[in-house]
Amino acid sequence: MSLEFLNPVLLFGLAALALPIIAHLLSKKRFDVVQWGAMQFLDLGKRRRRRVRIEELLLLLLRMAIVGLLALAIARPTISRGFFANFVSTDNRDTVFVMDGSYSMGRSDGETTPHNQARAVMHKILNHARPGDTFALLDARDQTRFVGDGPLRDANQLRTWIDALPPPAGASNLAAAVADALQILGTTSHVRRDVVVMTDGQARSWHPTDAAQWQVIDELRGQPAVQPQLWVVNFQAADTPSNFILDRLDASRARAPVGFPVRVSTTLRYTSEVGPGECNLYFEVDGQRLGDATIKSPLLESGGEFRVEFEHRFSTAGSHVLSVVLDDDDVPGDNRADVAIAVTQPLRVILVDGTPHLDPTRSETFFAEAALRSDAEHSPFIDSRFVTSQNLNLSVIDRADVIVLANVATLSAEQAEMLRQFVEAGGGLLVAPGQLVQSENYRTLLSDLLPGDLTAFVEPEEAANVDVGQLQLPWQIGAADIDELATARFTGYWEMTPHEQANVPARLVSGDPLLVSSPVGRGRVMLLSTPLDADGSTLPTKSVYVALLHEMLFYLAAAEEFPLNVNVGEPLLQPLIDEAAEAEIRVNRPDGTTATPEIGGEPPLVRFDDTSAPGVYELEQPRRNRGGTRSSVATRFVVNFDRGERDLTPLSVTEIEELSADGRITFVDSPDDLEAQLLTDDSRTELWQMLVVLVFALLCLEIWMTRRLVQGGHAVLDAAASAHPHPPQGTT
Repeated sequence: MSLEFLNPVLLFGLAALALPIIAHLLSKKRFDVVQWGAMQFLDLGKRRRRRVRIEELLLLLLRMAIVGLLALAIARPTISRGFFANFVSTDNRDTVFVMDGSYSMGRSDGETTPHNQARAVMHKILNHARPGDTFALLDARDQTRFVGDGPLRDANQLRTWIDALPPPAGASNLAAAVADALQILGTTSHVRRDVVVMTDGQARSWHPTDAAQWQVIDELRGQPAVQPQLWVVNFQAADTPSNFILDRLDASRARAPVGFPVRVSTTLRYTSEVGPGECNLYFEVDGQRLGDATIKSPLLESGGEFRVEFEHRFSTAGSHVLSVVLDDDDVPGDNRADVAIAVTQPLRVILVDGTPHLDPTRSETFFAEAALRSDAEHSPFIDSRFVTSQNLNLSVIDRADVIVLANVATLSAEQAEMLRQFVEAGGGLLVAPGQLVQSENYRTLLSDLLPGDLTAFVEPEEAANVDVGQLQLPWQIGAADIDELATARFTGYWEMTPHEQANVPARLVSGDPLLVSSPVGRGRVMLLSTPLDADGSTLPTKSVYVALLHEMLFYLAAAEEFPLNVNVGEPLLQPLIDEAAEAEIRVNRPDGTTATPEIGGEPPLVRFDDTSAPGVYELEQPRRNRGGTRSSVATRFVVNFDRGERDLTPLSVTEIEELSADGRITFVDSPDDLEAQLLTDDSRTELWQMLVVLVFALLCLEIWMTRRLVQGGHAVLDAAASAHPHPPQGTT
């Protein structure tokens, strides 16, 4: 049996014990004595005087006891009950349940999963809930999700939330979830505070090597007067003899026009304890499986990989989702990969020719126009128009998604300002300077718009080539295209000085930048060091020129779009279509439930922040058509998770010992052991309620003794007056 105080600092209140003593001593201060005739009749006897002093002393001790007990009650003493610790605790407690929501908790043995087992154990623990107990529930994923409003005292409400937990998906960060749980317990008041973590023992979720995170946990444990107890129960998942895993799905572009081929690729991985295996990979478009696009993997050994690629052309504009799916196995959480694509009408490109000529072959934009021209079999991917620099005005700019300045010598201040506003609003700008360009004009009017400064146009004695080993292009490019790009010879180009925040995705072997880009407002700007025609290089004569130009234009145009592919925890954003229909906007989550997003900003945006669960989300916005009818615009998003969750390695004995050091965490062997230890271990009782009752009783006793002492004095005076009547008035 031991005595502890939850607020030991408040024991300094015991110094108030001196207050009754000081008051008593001050009441004994000597005063001047004035003798008068009747004083002799009030003189008390020695026996009665001794009795009064004893009563005064008892009253002093009583008042000191009241002050001392009140100070002890405020310090909240607790006492361990020794013998009673072997039985179920009857004290109120605060409990935070942390459920591991990673997809490894969905491993099945054909009958159940660790996730279902954990929910059953939480229900069993709640059977022992007492009135006054508080509970909270955290769903630990890539980001911790607080379930409901906690802590709460309604165990039945918590049961409802437990049953409504979404199925395991994505990864989890248990260390961060434990820190969140400790912060919750820092606001509670009961003497028993527990964090109960339900997991499958996977090491990766604990981040055991993240020293900073665990230092935060130790600090949070040490802050409250009642140190929370951390319990971890590992639900041993079913053995997984073999498992096929899909990596994140990559797309050749995030935005493509109708009819343009979009390639998606991913890596199939295989782990096994029983030998090699093979599986089917299915291709889906907006949830519909394409029967003619199924690939059978080769026979893979454990640890083997297989790169798979699909291609698709969309026939309608809008947002679409491409998916690669595997047959169900014991670990379903890694059998699917999705990517969202924004499909648009043909891209509107304005080619501004700096050297127009009657002979089209001698025009600055001749090769560019030829590269963007579509054949008769396919609809155009890019709707390009040619204008001269003199005709570059606001009406032209308003009809463009991307503007290309092809060896435009100078720009007026008005044109420079229009281009700046165009890019900041989400447009794309490609600048391809030639020898005619006056660098001082560009530096004066476009220095804050361009990603670099034009220094000098050079014509090296020996032609330069692209340093393909240093390529960092923001789009995919095939190996054959890279090989052909390496053969292009550059005989004339601008030396450029990139700005501090600019990106340099391509350089020449001389080290000079070939491409420089940077975001500006909601748009993008790209600066090419050589002209688009064949005056400065042999690039326009290569077939890779067509692909390269298309990719540059698509990349510049995609800047105006809000991303459709985000990571867990990142918001979903889209422009508001109809302000009058805000109340009808809905978000459909991956689990089939709906939610209402927020709307705000200028211009107004639709924003949805609750992306803790990975998968496909759909934003539905009403739209009023010209004829007065209404329709719905659906925008699809894909929320991706950390695919490193595929590493199912459990915590090692050394890692468990490190996490358990200094009593930080208690790992239990089974759910039954958790229940037994959680409900009986170190049961303690708070004494402050009893002390408050005792203080109230002593206050009543103090009032009675004070009244008795006062009334006793009056009785003495009355008795003395009866024995010695007052002499008549006027006598001496």
